[in-house]
Amino acid sequence: MAKQGTSILTALRGKKLVFQGKFDYGQEDLLHGMAQAQGGTIADEPDASTDYLVLADLAGGKTIQKKVASLNTKPEALAAELRTWLTLTSRIG
Repeated sequence: MAKQGTSILTALRGKKLVFQGKFDYGQEDLLHGMAQAQGGTIADEPDASTDYLVLADLAGGKTIQKKVASLNTKPEALAAELRTWLTLTSRIG
């Protein structure tokens, strides 16, 4: 989980993110840029080392969610980290 006082510029340092689904025009590029600016690494496919799965549409990503759930051994900890990242990211605007 992100430590209190984590800088928004390093919130994703060392984290691996996978983006799946059909995002609106330009949205995926924007999210990639935000993640990389915060030190995250973008991957094409999820594996055991994936930290975050970002879906364009929760309803359309059932198969990939099942795959990731089978790889994920700490869903509660990752969910808490994701909430922290989303909170920090929402401060950008």
